[in-house]
This record gives sequence, C-alpha cells and structure tokens, in this order.
Amino acid sequence: MATVRNLVLLFADPITLTTVEIAAVAAVCGFLLKWGSLAVYRKRVLHLEDEMLANHARILSLEKKNADLKTELQRCRSGSSLAEDKHAALRAS
Repeated sequence: MATVRNLVLLFADPITLTTVEIAAVAAVCGFLLKWGSLAVYRKRVLHLEDEMLANHARILSLEKKNADLKTELQRCRSGSSLAEDKHAALRAS
C-alpha cells in the first residue's frame, strides 16, 4: 500500500509530472524523427532498385541486339563467300 501511495505522490508532484511529460514528448519526437528518416531511406532504396532494374533491362536488350547483329554478320559473311564461290565456279566453266 505504501508503494502505491508513493507512486501517487510521485505523479502528483508538478515538477515530476512535467519531467515525465517532457520525457514522453521527447521519446515520441525521437520515434517520429527516426521513423521519418527510415521512410526516406526506404523510398531512396526503392528508387535505386528501380533504377538498377531499368539499367539491367537496358543492358540485356543491348546484349540481345549485339548477339543478333553478330549472327547477321556471320550470315552475311557466309552468304557472300557462297556467292563468290558460285561466281568463281561460273567463271571457271
């Protein structure tokens, strides 16, 4: 019983109540500031991830274009040598 009475007296004191209020407000402010900064960081990370995905997609499309051009170049080279062989055979006969 004495402990409950001491607690009531502790919170009834205006100086203690003000100290508790200040501590509570400071804790809430600290929590809100940390939550806000974490939200900003999360948003920034998501933006960077989106940018990286777009860059990877661009790289993949360029790689595909490069592979297609290499294939076309090989086809053209082999096709031109076949045409030259046909012309050479026709000239020889």
